[in-house]
Amino acid sequence: GNLFTVRCTSCGFIEENNDSPICEALRNRGLPNETGAEIPLKDLPSCRQCGSLVRPHVVWFEECLWPDVLKKINEEIAQCDLFLVVGTSGIVYPAAGYASVVAARKVPVAEVNIEKTPATSTSTFYFEGPSGELLPVLLAPIKNDAPSNKTLPLKTKTRK
Repeated sequence: GNLFTVRCTSCGFIEENNDSPICEALRNRGLPNETGAEIPLKDLPSCRQCGSLVRPHVVWFEECLWPDVLKKINEEIAQCDLFLVVGTSGIVYPAAGYASVVAARKVPVAEVNIEKTPATSTSTFYFEGPSGELLPVLLAPIKNDAPSNKTLPLKTKTRK
């Protein structure tokens, strides 16, 4: 999902929304121990198509993935030639199981994380450190802008 994409809770319409906050009524809201947090329904973000409430187009913890999303994930996993595990605890399913499914196909799995996870044991490569720092260096050769003398100051693990 994406926090800057919203989905209607009624008709399912999806659109980009880069406003921060998503509506003026939410400015300076959500602080710990905030009192008087009730916001009139008319002031909350609404759908341009049907007027119902919109919400971020993401999957929150304990929500189920949509069937069409699960189908697409399974299709991609079945044909990928490299699988990246990036910045995750590796304990929330179904995503936590994808690395082992891909590794069972003998496809390389590269994990980029600040600490080891359950996926680390099935990873072909493990790069320890902040993903925001490591990914640009790791992906630079693919983007054809690799610095010629850049090295990765991190712990790596290669499984044979």
